[in-house]
Formats: sequence, C-alpha cells, structure tokens
Amino acid sequence: MGAHIRRTIVFLEYFQKSFRSKNSMGNGFAVKYNASNPDEFGNMELRRTFVDDSKSKKSSSRTPKVLIAQYDFGNFNNSYAEIISITSKVNKAYAHKYEHDYLLARGVFIEVGDHPEFAKGKVAAGSTSNKVGILEYAMQHPDKDWDYVLIMDSDAMMYDFERDIALIYNMTHESLIAHRVLKATGIKSFNINAGVILWNIKHQQTQQIVNLWDDEIHKVFRKKVGEDQEALHKVLHRIPAKFRPVRAIRGDFEYSEGTVVKHFIRPGGKQIRKKWDDSKLSTSSRVMHIRNTAEEICEKYEKDCNGVTAE
Repeated sequence: MGAHIRRTIVFLEYFQKSFRSKNSMGNGFAVKYNASNPDEFGNMELRRTFVDDSKSKKSSSRTPKVLIAQYDFGNFNNSYAEIISITSKVNKAYAHKYEHDYLLARGVFIEVGDHPEFAKGKVAAGSTSNKVGILEYAMQHPDKDWDYVLIMDSDAMMYDFERDIALIYNMTHESLIAHRVLKATGIKSFNINAGVILWNIKHQQTQQIVNLWDDEIHKVFRKKVGEDQEALHKVLHRIPAKFRPVRAIRGDFEYSEGTVVKHFIRPGGKQIRKKWDDSKLSTSSRVMHIRNTAEEICEKYEKDCNGVTAE
C-alpha cells in the first residue's frame, strides 16, 4: 500500500473518530444557545444587528445568506477598542447594504480557568477563540439559515462595496476561503491567514473542522495564548491536500492591499514578537491608516454609511 493511501486512510479514520467522539460525549458544541438571554453565548456578549427576515428582498433564485462577524475582548482601555469602533461601522454598513447580518462577539469564548497562561495577563489574546464560538453559534441557529459566515479580526473591514460577498465565490466544494500566506504553496494550502476567513457552514466537513479546531485551540493556548491560526493550521495540515476543503487565495484578503477585504495586521507580523497587552501593538500610524481607509470608503459610499453606528 502506498504512503499516500495509508496517510489518507489514517486521516479518514481520525476524522471519523473525532466526529463520533464529539457527538457521543457532548464535547465540541457543548455550549448551547440560551433563548432566554439572546445576548450571551458561552462567555461572549453578542451585539447583533440582524436583518428583519420578513422585510428582506425576495427573489426567485435565492442569494446565499451571510453572517458578517467580528470579535474583541471588550476592554475599552485596550487599543483594539479604537480600531473596532472604526471597522465595525464600515462592516455594519456593508452588511446593511446587502441585507446580511452583523455580529460582534465580546469577551473570551473558552473557559479562562482552563488556561494557566491567562493568569499572566494574556486574557485579551484569548478572545481569538471567539472565532470558534461564532461558528458554533451560527451552526446552532438553523432558523437563521446562514450559508456563509465571514469572520474578521477587529482590524479588518470590507472594502469592495460594489459586490455582494455572497455572490463573489461559489463555495460548493469548500468549507473555507482565506488568504494564502505563501504564493508557492498552492490553492489548497493549509498555510492561511486566519484573520479573515469566509466559512461555508453548510459544507459537510465544516462542523468536523470546527470541532477539531476547538480541541487544538485548547491545546495550543496552554503554550501560546492567542495562536488560533497555528491551531487551525494543525487541523488543516492533517487533511491530505486532495481532500482539503480549502481555497487559499491571493489578492482578495491580502492584508492592507486586499481588494475585497482589507486586513491591517500588526506591524512586523511574526517577525516582531510582541505581547498582546503591549500598548505599542496598535501604533498611531496604524490606527490612522485604518481610519483614513474607513473615511475613504464612507466618503465614496456615503449613502451606505449614513445612519450606521459603530460598536
């Protein structure tokens, strides 16, 4: 038996075992939505701007429904509070324009007590686990009938207001679309930037991937709080490229040069290892760049931005 076939069999057995374990033991999607308190999910506070479905435009050919989501720690003394106040307005304006829902998840989704590193003042970094929480929340709401979930870091915002993101990509064969970090790694690369990901939550493999990502986040955070991207890479790398339901693209979400979504990552990226609680993470020039871009968007699409409030 060839090495590739053996690897594929091992992966499929692992994937199936993990999926059965999650469902039989009640892990993974253990946090259940509390209908009596719709503004909370796990340890997150939910700030929702949802479309009134009864007033939505009807058409003979249904457009995929999108939940556009961001997250933050919720500490208003944190430098990211200023950033989310800028980007959330733009993203809410975009969602309103195309009748999509917007969600801001504040807090830290995973249990803080499970991770000793949080005691060292790294709790804010744990809010990256909210990405898993947002996906679990969306999957527990079949009544909303979301097809896609676009999750963006607080320092990312929609830029192309001319096109509906629900129609830009045909995701029949993918669980997720994200920026490919290295051009040479190919369109099914596991090496993606997790700061902007468009998820197809109706794809048959998405739930299993999210379950495994949840597991890996708990493991990785014990050593490096905030490394949700590393955790996702571990999950995707286990899937043979032939079966990996990923479209790793270039250009559309390419950091501050993105043509569909702009993502203003920390200066230096991994080359400059800084603490999440370091006030220098969000330099004045970075915030100014974000603010100037938001003003450019809202000047061009003034009608869409008018009346929209920031989070």
